[in-house]
Amino acid sequence: MDWVLLVVGFLVGAAGGAGLTAGVLKNKEPRIIEKTIQVDRSLTSADLLKVPCSKEYMEQHTSALCSLMFCRMNTRSGNQSNAASAQECEAISNTLNKRYILNQCNKVAEKLDLKAQEYDAKVKACLEFYDRRL
Repeated sequence: MDWVLLVVGFLVGAAGGAGLTAGVLKNKEPRIIEKTIQVDRSLTSADLLKVPCSKEYMEQHTSALCSLMFCRMNTRSGNQSNAASAQECEAISNTLNKRYILNQCNKVAEKLDLKAQEYDAKVKACLEFYDRRL
């Protein structure tokens, strides 16, 4: 008789534990992978490109930001067959950064109102400064 009570107690306990576990897991927050998928979807939303890829923005600021954002969005896409590589986006970013630095170095040298040889030396020194990794 004791073994019957033992088996019944075991079955009731197991069913209760399984029910509680199922209830807790049902109300649990989404897993990290599901959250990552949601973040990827929001980062690949075409809505992010509306402003930097608009005609007005590109006329005023060039298409550089649009190109870079489009590339970065495609590195995050779930469809890996047409995804851009990180190296492609890095190349775009490096080109944009170098162009910006060159323009800034030229502006600084122009403000100093130097002779041609001094101007070139100042721009070169500026470029060398930014070319070093700090």
